[in-house]
Amino acid sequence: MKKLYVSDLDGTLLDSNAVLSEKTAEILNNLIDNGMNFTFATARSAASALEIMAGLKLEMPCILMNGVSIYDTKKDTYIKNEYIQFEDAVLVADAFESHNLYPFMYKIEEDVLFALYTQFSNDTMEEYYRIRHDKYKKPFDRCDDFREHAKTGVVYFTLCDSFEKLLPVKEEIEKISGVKFEFYKDVYHKEYWFLEIFSRNASKYNAVKFLREYGGFDHVTAFGDNLNDIPLFEASDRKIAVQNAKDELKNLADCIIGDNNSDAVALWLNKTYNSERI
Repeated sequence: MKKLYVSDLDGTLLDSNAVLSEKTAEILNNLIDNGMNFTFATARSAASALEIMAGLKLEMPCILMNGVSIYDTKKDTYIKNEYIQFEDAVLVADAFESHNLYPFMYKIEEDVLFALYTQFSNDTMEEYYRIRHDKYKKPFDRCDDFREHAKTGVVYFTLCDSFEKLLPVKEEIEKISGVKFEFYKDVYHKEYWFLEIFSRNASKYNAVKFLREYGGFDHVTAFGDNLNDIPLFEASDRKIAVQNAKDELKNLADCIIGDNNSDAVALWLNKTYNSERI
């Protein structure tokens, strides 16, 4: 039986400082060298995710932006992207603007991902920008109106703010048939939530389904912690939640392991992988 192991990053494989520990990297690299098929599924884009995971010898494509993109880490190229249609992108932009909120709009053109923004809704969004622009060198461009740039290549909208501010936007997004969303509490800023919008065809569920067929896998084990990992769990044969996971995810899990600060995913794999190879 050919098996694939897929882990979420923030709150699951990464510690509370968004770092891949040396111990986890060492264990996973040894297992990959020994034939384990391992990858990750994250809400992050390529720039920050690949920088964080640079110490890992990944052989498998990874899942980015909650399933919007499948990225080949060996060839440094996108295998598959799900785009938001122009009419739907305009409706999403209007929903945010009507509530005086200002997301980032991501586009992929000529195999390059970049973000557009009009202004920052809060200090956390400015911090989001600074980290990704300054640390990970992700391209950001300021614009006056998203509508002028939404005709092609749009893949993602994201905003981090309070539950109360984002809720009415989420309710408007629910009425747009061409998109769907993830709405979940931020791992690092406990008072804030993320609202992330993407094509109705994009999801961690569909991305795992694609990787199953792409690699000819018979069995998928998934690791997660947050509400946006529910589709990941639904697409997998075995579901493992870390101790710090949301109760909703724990209720779906076949197994609950240690928390994300204790190298729990790597330790579980180190204990389990070789015994299940046969």
